[in-house]
Amino acid sequence: FNVYYKAYDDTLRAYVDQDTSTAPPQGSPFAYYGSGRWNYSYWHSYIYGGDLQVYVPVYSHRLTLGASLEKPFFQDTKLGRNTPFDTPGSLSLPMDQWDQDYLNPWRNVQYSSFYVQDEMKLNPDYTLTLGLRNDSFSETGSTINGIVNLVYRKGENTVRATVGKTGRFPTLKELEGKAGNPDLLPEHAY
Repeated sequence: FNVYYKAYDDTLRAYVDQDTSTAPPQGSPFAYYGSGRWNYSYWHSYIYGGDLQVYVPVYSHRLTLGASLEKPFFQDTKLGRNTPFDTPGSLSLPMDQWDQDYLNPWRNVQYSSFYVQDEMKLNPDYTLTLGLRNDSFSETGSTINGIVNLVYRKGENTVRATVGKTGRFPTLKELEGKAGNPDLLPEHAY
């Protein structure tokens, strides 16, 4: 059984050279950056979650049942503004006042998973592991992943063969913020 809480406060401060010939593209998250001055972003994030695993020995099997839940929260500055009505990028507050910048509303998502794994001792040399996992993400739905793993051990030698499907959902930070992309989809690997 595991329960956790993580908190982050991040600041990005960037100086844009006034002699630069390259401007950020209009419509990009950095288009508001002004040249010849400091520009900044500030954001908070925290994550809480937990997981539970239960091991059940059944004859030559080791059955693992588990579940996990994670809920991240994210909040960032609104294009360097002190209030939502200021011109984007118009302010350059002293560092000790960055946390007073106008912040977007908190954003959160939820990740959860349920899984079962059966590790079977076929004989003294061979172990077969079968696993099935349902991962869910509040933004895009769920995916079923699985694995088959065969291990041969003889003395100090080990040979392993694995076939499976796995996936990764985008993090809240990858979806939100100035450099985030809200259209990211889950990644899959076989």
